[in-house]
Amino acid sequence: MANRYRLEEELGRGGMGVVWRAVDLELGRQVTLKRALGEDAGQIRREARIGAGLLHSNVVTVFDTVVDGDARWLVTEYLAARTLEELVDDDGPLPEERVRRIGAQLAAALADMHARGIVHRDVKPGNVLVTADDVAKLTDLGIARWTEVTRTGGAQLTGTLGYVAPEVADGAEAGPASDVFSLGATLYAAIEGRSPWGTGEDGPFAQVRRAAAGRTAPAERAGRFAPVLEALMARHPADRPTAAEAVTLLAAERPRPGARDATCAAGCSPGARWRRWPRWWPGSSSQSPSGPPPRAIRPGRAATASRPARTPSAPTRPGRTRARRSR
Repeated sequence: MANRYRLEEELGRGGMGVVWRAVDLELGRQVTLKRALGEDAGQIRREARIGAGLLHSNVVTVFDTVVDGDARWLVTEYLAARTLEELVDDDGPLPEERVRRIGAQLAAALADMHARGIVHRDVKPGNVLVTADDVAKLTDLGIARWTEVTRTGGAQLTGTLGYVAPEVADGAEAGPASDVFSLGATLYAAIEGRSPWGTGEDGPFAQVRRAAAGRTAPAERAGRFAPVLEALMARHPADRPTAAEAVTLLAAERPRPGARDATCAAGCSPGARWRRWPRWWPGSSSQSPSGPPPRAIRPGRAATASRPARTPSAPTRPGRTRARRSR
């Protein structure tokens, strides 16, 4: 192909593209070649331009694009790996520590992308490659058009239904916060063995309705990892950590038992709880308090109990008592 690449093995095929393992005859290395089918050949050029600006260890490296006849191919690094989706299908749900390791790498990749103004828009287990030693890499950069469902009114929902953020399912444009939600949904699938929006057996529009309403299926296997998933998949985008903050959240030790309740004893939104936990994890500089944080006091005022208001009385002369006249 293109007088340079020898196609060795077809790795995957879908309605919009085909992926091959190939050998670069000039450089003597294995590569991955992806060809878009039909009218979507333009996505190869878009993905190449996005990938050209990313050199992160947890993002599949884009090498080049080549034209052979009427076909344009994307040339990327070859990774001897399975997708996270294949990993769960083959081996079953993964243990918490393994999910944390994979998740921290993916969060670091998203943090780098977001810092460069790039939104992936289709983070899902099928777009995560995992090697035998648990090196994880994101692939399919910024495309998010491999699965589409036409919404009521003619608008199109871009992304994969099982992992789309509520605001995107409700018609909003995907942004960095929706990538973080999809990361949480991906890790949810890794530890639970299913999408947070259900299996899809009852049809795609049922998943869209659940996603738009933010009704995630309760986690059954997550255990102490459940609060992390809850933070990443908070209903409101503003309550989610950024991708950079998610790296710390996923790499840090688990919170102490009861810390979750103590930090929110005064009341806070479910998705915002993560912001308080790290201060009281083992190894942090501060200790877990016995109750909610104290209220702030204005400078110059002591923290005294409130006193009843004083009622003014009429002045009296010293040494004399004001007698009441009776009639």
